Amino acid sequence: MAMMTVYEVQYKRLPAFHAAIYIHRDQKGGLMYHAVGSHTAGFRYEACGCERPEKSRSLYKMWPRGKVAREDLPRVDMICQNVPIPCIRTVSGVRMERDCRHWVYQALGDLRAAGVLQEIGQTK
Repeated sequence: MAMMTVYEVQYKRLPAFHAAIYIHRDQKGGLMYHAVGSHTAGFRYEACGCERPEKSRSLYKMWPRGKVAREDLPRVDMICQNVPIPCIRTVSGVRMERDCRHWVYQALGDLRAAGVLQEIGQTK
């Protein structure tokens, strides 16, 4: 079973960092899963092929978060599609602003809970 490394990546963007999930497929690149947009324009889910993050001048940092089986890629997309898109909410009078970083944190947790994201060194 072919396993691929999953990374949390952050890019330097104004006014704040942008976070995403990157799955390394081969030397050319991989797959990016993220919530794109802003609080002003609204966020939307996006999954796309991309070059390796290291080739981007705006890359800030990459953290390995685990591994996924190549066969589980459709499940990765399905799970990520079901992660709530960031939005501004008021809870008990307190303004809560979720953004792409919160989305990544929840998506990684959901992938792990579904058994799709494995710890590095583990196999199914």
